[in-house]
Amino acid sequence: MLSTIGGYVNDVGAAWLMTSLTLSPLMVALVQVVSNLPFFLLAIPGGALGDILDKRKLLLVMQVAMMVLSALLGLLTLLGLISPVSLLLVLFGVEIFDALSGPTWQAVTPEIVGPNQMRAAITLNSVGINVARAVGPALGGALVSITASPGSAFLINAASFLGVIAFLLRWKRPAVRSTFPAERFIGAMRVGIRYVRYAPRFRATLARIGGYIFFASAVPALLPVIVRTYLHRGPGGYGVLLGFMGAGAVAAAPALQRAQRAIRLDSLLALATAVSGLVEAAIGGLHNFAALCGVMTVCGVAWVTVMSSINNAAQSVLPAWVRARAMSVYLMVFFGALSAGGILWGVVASRFGAPLAITAAACGMLATLALAPMFRLIKYERLNLAPSLHWPAPLVSRPQAEDRGPVLVTVEYQIDPNKTEQFVTAMQSMRSVRMRTGAFRWGLFNDSADASRFVETFLNESWAEHLRQHGRVTVADSAIQDIIAAFHLGPEKPVVTHFLAAT
Repeated sequence: MLSTIGGYVNDVGAAWLMTSLTLSPLMVALVQVVSNLPFFLLAIPGGALGDILDKRKLLLVMQVAMMVLSALLGLLTLLGLISPVSLLLVLFGVEIFDALSGPTWQAVTPEIVGPNQMRAAITLNSVGINVARAVGPALGGALVSITASPGSAFLINAASFLGVIAFLLRWKRPAVRSTFPAERFIGAMRVGIRYVRYAPRFRATLARIGGYIFFASAVPALLPVIVRTYLHRGPGGYGVLLGFMGAGAVAAAPALQRAQRAIRLDSLLALATAVSGLVEAAIGGLHNFAALCGVMTVCGVAWVTVMSSINNAAQSVLPAWVRARAMSVYLMVFFGALSAGGILWGVVASRFGAPLAITAAACGMLATLALAPMFRLIKYERLNLAPSLHWPAPLVSRPQAEDRGPVLVTVEYQIDPNKTEQFVTAMQSMRSVRMRTGAFRWGLFNDSADASRFVETFLNESWAEHLRQHGRVTVADSAIQDIIAAFHLGPEKPVVTHFLAAT
């Protein structure tokens, strides 16, 4: 929380410094863009690193790098050597390391609290972030006003990393040992992307968070312009408005826990989205500071409701082996939408004015409600995502090189011809299981000479990748396999055969 306070202090200083260097709404909006674009560009590599490297060491290196660059930004500002371009470049560098570590932060939450505490932990984390949102902007605005230079805000941010670094040095993370071969970087990224492609439950969370953030991004992107140009307030007023937004989020947290238990997730998100659209419309139309303070409080309530609920839905459907990679895609969508929205609303504001741009974003936010039925979020907390380890070890006549491949796996079924249509339909779920656990191609074939004989095939890139696939199948996946096995008429289980590419 202290580190996040430092981040918000830094954000206020950067946004206000840019308004001091140039009055171009597009350049001001680019501060948000460079702060978020690295998450779009580097989230997937960061997720792969988080899944294949030691998470504690990775986080430690990234935190030290961000501290050094933040201190450099503070010194350049205090010495009067900063320009709009250099400000954007250093901020971009800080966010590169933040992007590479972001998916790993998401992935360590279940290691700390366990699956039964996930929802409470995610909500508590949102509370901590919003406490920081309430304190950080006000502190940042006060520092800039008192010192007359945002440099002090950047140095405060640099110092805030010390607490996180101290924690990481003391954290005794249990060693994670696996009997399966270690993954390689490029292959790990491919597998992560493939998992997301064949995980419809997780893709629904991506659609919901991307649509919401794209239109919600108008508020953080253009609020500094609204404050300076239309409210005629200084950095203190900007910090106060953000503080009211954070205070609303903190105040909503206890009620949010009860609301998430009592209201269907899709209904709760629809309500929060509608409130967000109305809040944006009010920000675009109101130029009274006291009224906007109340509006920003409601904005914080809606924001934390959406963020906490969708993040919990996303984490609840991810097994441990791919969590960092999948959450990297989540962050990529989140910050990609934030960056694209920041650019669009900045361009619109440059041509038509900030109030009209925020009002247009509000209309778009309300329009997303029509798409919600296509991407419903269901509570998946009861999914058992523990490794089932029920696949028997493949038989080999001699030891095989781990990089030998591709590997073709076939599974033969005997099916009642009268149940062919039901079987083929059910096998689509098995296709998703095979593809999201590591296969890169799948097929189902029917014997032309025997209508009851079906052969399922899938390909893995290498022998090592197939062995890893054995450890990725979850208990929930095994339930799908049980449904398929019920169609099989043979006296024995379906026959599984492994073929390696001839060399």
